[in-house]
Amino acid sequence: MMRRGGFLWMAACLAAAVLSGIWSLKAGTEADSTEHYLTADLSQPVTAAEAQKTLAGKQKCVTIWGAKEHITLSQTETGRETEAEMLVLCGSSEWVLPGAAILSPSDNRGCLLGKKTAEQLFGGTDIAGEKVEQGGQCWLARGVIHNISDAFVVEAGERMSKMHLNRITFSHRPQVLTRIRAQAFLDQRGLAGTWLRFDLAHGTRMFQELLPGQWSDFSGWKSNWNTQQSAFSMLRRIHKNNIELTWESLLIKKLLWELLAIIFFSIFLSKWITNVFFGMDKERMAY
Repeated sequence: MMRRGGFLWMAACLAAAVLSGIWSLKAGTEADSTEHYLTADLSQPVTAAEAQKTLAGKQKCVTIWGAKEHITLSQTETGRETEAEMLVLCGSSEWVLPGAAILSPSDNRGCLLGKKTAEQLFGGTDIAGEKVEQGGQCWLARGVIHNISDAFVVEAGERMSKMHLNRITFSHRPQVLTRIRAQAFLDQRGLAGTWLRFDLAHGTRMFQELLPGQWSDFSGWKSNWNTQQSAFSMLRRIHKNNIELTWESLLIKKLLWELLAIIFFSIFLSKWITNVFFGMDKERMAY
């Protein structure tokens, strides 16, 4: 028979595996948005004015954007000031900030604030309609980005037409745009860039792209493995803005919870097998 201590240890491992699995699913819900978007680091940044010309023709699933660190924001009524990273978009914010309030390309007066930025300026996150000043210009807050602490997000419009942008993000949902079509979009417009493969951190995507045409194609396995290692190396080297740091932290959190769930369940399973099979042998020997 199983000892009380062994039973409690197995129950604790099973409970830990279940809880880790639940937290993994929760983290996965937040991180899964990165699987549906493809971002490239442009080799040659473009101005916001050039980006607007590039996106002419109602490109609904593409956003060109860039970041500028350490800009000063102020709020006249509260007298407060804070520094934040400014993110300037040409295209809808939904491709870059899924889950947050959406800034449309035509919204030249609105802005989104990171959670910490909003709290420093207004003392809370209920800020819709509040005024934010930056560089002598006034913006109206449309909402808060809760999973990014430090951010001031605006559409480029005419006010930011000279801002240099070095990222382009596509919706990667199969029914909207594939990676091949995204690359064709860049080629047709004379743009060059390196894909930032945050989506490879999702196990299914990584395994799908690791598979060669045939299981016995060992050179294909090696080539695909080297390609993925180069992609991960690029992610480690590149200077990330706050959006990309958030993507990275969500994926790491998801992978860690998944790993813990596997470890605890493996311990539970090994203990259960040991007790079932070896315990039976001990009982037979006793008889």
